[in-house]
Amino acid sequence: MVGFIMMYYDDGNGKFEYSSYGIFKIMIDRRYQGNGYGKEATIKAIAYSKASTHGKARVVELTYNPDNAIARKLYLSLGFVETGKIHPSGEVYAEYVL
Repeated sequence: MVGFIMMYYDDGNGKFEYSSYGIFKIMIDRRYQGNGYGKEATIKAIAYSKASTHGKARVVELTYNPDNAIARKLYLSLGFVETGKIHPSGEVYAEYVL
């Protein structure tokens, strides 16, 4: 296995403006990092969210470690925008508007 991605869907309690798909975790085995698998997994997660498989949503959201410059560069290059919020763990929130 090269890696995996974990996602969730939040219907915003029926309020579209709060609805989201979330990327909870992307893990790529260290042996396969740097080969574009993380980028491809993120692109597929966005496509999955756009397909509204579980319901319509406003955004795809995720968090990442602010010290992980590679992750930040990847997410911003794919259209994610930092929201300015910081998770209690210290991770940065970013979202992709669908």
